[in-house]
Amino acid sequence: MKEDLDITEEWLADRSDLNDAKILEIRHVDGSLTIQIDDEWSSFEGEASYRGPSAGALIARGLKASPEYDSFAIKEMIFEAHLESLAPQDCKLKIIFYGQYVLSVHCEAVVWRPSSEAR
Repeated sequence: MKEDLDITEEWLADRSDLNDAKILEIRHVDGSLTIQIDDEWSSFEGEASYRGPSAGALIARGLKASPEYDSFAIKEMIFEAHLESLAPQDCKLKIIFYGQYVLSVHCEAVVWRPSSEAR
C-alpha cells in the first residue's frame, strides 16, 4: 500500500492545477472531505507529455470549518485548484469549476491518494 502524498501548490501546478479533471464523488465523513477525481493529468490528455489516466482522491484532513460548495459543482470540470498554506497544519484548498462554482475547504492538510487506495 502506497502512502498518501502531501499536496502542495507546486504539486497542483505540475498537474496544471487539475484543469479539466472531473469530480466523481465528494464525501464528508469524520472531519475529512474526500474529493474523488477521474485523472490528475487530464489537462495534458492528447499531448505527448500525457502520462495516462490516473484517478485518485484529494483528501482534506482535520477540517477547521464545514466545507463550502454547491452540490451542482460535482457535475462540472475543474478549471483550477489552489492550496494556500496559512501556517503549519493550517491551509485552504480552493477548487474553481468551469461553471463558476467554488469548493472551499479550510483544513489541517490535503493529501493525494491514488485510486487503487482512494476508498
